[in-house]
Amino acid sequence: IQLARILPPKRFMVARIDVSQNDLPWEFMTDHLPNILFFPHDRKDQSSKFPVTSRISVPNLLKFIHYRCSPPFPAVDWGPGLWQETSLQQARITHLEKEISLLKAEIQALHQAQGQLQGQLSETRSESQRLQRETHALKQQQSHQEQLQGLCSQRTWQLEDMAEKLRKLAEASETLLTENAFLKVLLTIAEKHRAAESGPERSPPPEDTTGPLSPRQGHFPQVEKEGAAPLDSRVPAEHSKENWTE
Repeated sequence: IQLARILPPKRFMVARIDVSQNDLPWEFMTDHLPNILFFPHDRKDQSSKFPVTSRISVPNLLKFIHYRCSPPFPAVDWGPGLWQETSLQQARITHLEKEISLLKAEIQALHQAQGQLQGQLSETRSESQRLQRETHALKQQQSHQEQLQGLCSQRTWQLEDMAEKLRKLAEASETLLTENAFLKVLLTIAEKHRAAESGPERSPPPEDTTGPLSPRQGHFPQVEKEGAAPLDSRVPAEHSKENWTE
């Protein structure tokens, strides 16, 4: 239909042939439909069939007709304007074919670029998944490290508390040792005073002349009966203020 609109109707005719009702020569028989046949006027032997390998389109059909009709076809009542228009159409067809070739090349290049981008995208996704796994592992490691740090801080606080308690206990022990030594000195002085006061009345045994008196000798009641001063009065006043321990 587009060919009928482009070409002159007086010199060009487009028709459909029903192959089920019309028998065609064997050279025009085809294995598929639709098919295009070209019958030049008064040149039956030059009848031809549109190539099967070519795509059916208006530019290809015009090229096919132009190739089959020239040179006889333009000589039959074709004016210069119509022939010029046909040449212009042919130039346009050639230009369009070149543009189509360029577009095909660009499409092929785009397909190649798309394949490369898909490969890069796949690599990027793999790298992203690997980074996500590493990030997850680092987060777990950081959480474990924070737990260990908290446990270490707790242990450090406990050790510091224990060290403080041990320090206080050591200070208390030193204080007790000092007080015990002081008490031993006081007891030694008190026993020496008692031994000196009870000397005229009763001679002590030889083995007790240098050591403290035994509690079983019973000197304290005798001293009190004889009117001796109490033990508290014999101890200096500054010693009475000290803490006594059992």
